[in-house]
Amino acid sequence: MSAKSEFFSSFVDIEKRPRFSSECEINPENFKALVGEYRLDEDVICQVKGHKGICHQKHRSGWLGVTNDEQEVLIGGHCARNYFKADKSFALERKRVRKEIDRKIALYKLEEYRKNKMSINDELSCLRQEIIDTRVKLDQVHKHFPNAVLSFIESAQKTKNWELKIDVQDGYADNGEAKWVSGSLGKRKTLPYSYEVFGLMNNVKTLSATFDEACQVNPDDIKTPKLKRIIEILNEKEEFKKTSSDLHRDVFAFIESQNLEPLIYTCDDYEEEYLAAKAIMAITGAKVSSEGHINLRLRRIKERIEKQFDGKLVRKNQISERFQRRNAFVG
Repeated sequence: MSAKSEFFSSFVDIEKRPRFSSECEINPENFKALVGEYRLDEDVICQVKGHKGICHQKHRSGWLGVTNDEQEVLIGGHCARNYFKADKSFALERKRVRKEIDRKIALYKLEEYRKNKMSINDELSCLRQEIIDTRVKLDQVHKHFPNAVLSFIESAQKTKNWELKIDVQDGYADNGEAKWVSGSLGKRKTLPYSYEVFGLMNNVKTLSATFDEACQVNPDDIKTPKLKRIIEILNEKEEFKKTSSDLHRDVFAFIESQNLEPLIYTCDDYEEEYLAAKAIMAITGAKVSSEGHINLRLRRIKERIEKQFDGKLVRKNQISERFQRRNAFVG
C-alpha cells in the first residue's frame, strides 16, 4: 500500500512546500484533493472561502488541501466541518489521508522497535524476572502465614484499612481482673492482590510474543488494523514496567521484618503465633534451626512491641471487635 499522505506538526514544513500559497482560497467548488493533515503548536490562518468571504480564523489543526489549479492551502478543522462535511470527495480524501497517515506512523514506530531489538529484549527479560521475583515472595506470604494473618490481609485489601489494632493492659479492676484499653500498632504496608501480579505476567507474555512477531514479520504483508494493534501492544511496555516496579516495591516493602512482626497480634492463640513467627523467619530468609529458635524470635518480637507500651501486656484486639459485633447485631 502506498502512503503518500503527509502529517505536519510544524508550519515551517508546510510553508516551504513549493505549491503552498498563503494567498489562495479554497471551497468545495475548487477543491481537488488533500495532501495531508496538520496539528501545530502555533496559530495559522484558515484559507476557506465561505458565504462571507475568506475565513481568516486562527487555528492549529486542519487539512492541507489542493485546489483545481494545484495550489496548496490550509483548511481549518472548523471550516472542514462547516463547509466540506457534505462534500463526498472531501470525505473520501479525508478517509484516505487518515488511513495512509495511520499506516505511515505505525510503520515508523515498528521500525523504531525493530532497530532496538536487542535492548528491548533485555528490557523484557528483566521485566519478566522482576515479576517472577514479586510472585515468588507473594506466594511465600500466602503459603507460610497461618489463616488468622491471611484473614487480616484479606480484610485489609478489601477495606483498604491496614491499621493493626491491639489491646493494651491498663492495670486491674477492683475485682482483680485485668483492664484492657484499645491501642494501635499503626498501619501495615499494603500488599497487592495475587491476581494483579498474575494479570501483569500474562500481559507481559502477550507483549513478548507480539514483539517477537513484530521483529519477524514483513510489514508489507500486514494490514493496517493489525499493524496498529501490534503497535498498541508494544506501546504498553513502559506502563507494564511501571506497574511491575510498583508491585515489586509494595510486596518487598510488606515482607520487611518490621512490617511483618506485628502481625503476630492478629493470631488467636499461641500455636498461630508460633506459625506466624516461623513464617516471618522463612519469608525474610532467617535461619530456622529449631523450635527453640522460633520461640526465641516470637518472645523477642513480643518484648519489642510491649516496650513500645512501657512494658505493658499487649494482646490481639478484642475490645473493638466485640463493639463491632454488638453494633452489627443491634443494626
